[in-house]
Formats: sequence, C-alpha cells, structure tokens
Amino acid sequence: VVSLGDDAYHGCIRLESFTGGSGLAELGVQTFMNCVSLGTVILPDAVTHLPNACFSGCVTLKSLTAPGVQTRGEQVFRHCDGLKGTAWVPSN
Repeated sequence: VVSLGDDAYHGCIRLESFTGGSGLAELGVQTFMNCVSLGTVILPDAVTHLPNACFSGCVTLKSLTAPGVQTRGEQVFRHCDGLKGTAWVPSN
C-alpha cells in the first residue's frame, strides 16, 4: 500500500494501533479522524506530510512516531488531548 485515501479509517472505533508498511508514502485527509480507540501510530520515513484533520478526534492517541514528517495541514491533532510532549511535528 502506497497511499491511504481520504477517510480510509475514519470512525473505526475499534482501531487501537496502526503501523504503516515501508511502502506507505501518503495519507489522505481525515485518514484516522474519530478513531477514538487509536493509541499508537507508527509511520514510515516516506510519509512527509500529515493532511488536514488526519488524527482529529483521536482522543486516546498517546504516541505518534513519524520521523519523515516535514509539514502538516490544519487541525491535524484537534481533540488529541492525550498527545502531550510525545511527538514533534513542524507547522507549515
């Protein structure tokens, strides 16, 4: 899988973790929006951008590993109150 389309996992309330394969390079808008059980995400180096609202509403997200990310869209981490001091993602 090279790309996850817009809303790919939107609202998947049972998704607890996600590890992107080495071929993953692109995430769509709102890919994980409102995945309320999502706690851990690991993205490969090839993912360089987090699109708008990608993790918005992921209220239990505590750990994000995204070493390749250089830019992000708007409201990427809206309502991700559990994600404090565990990840640094640059703004545009």
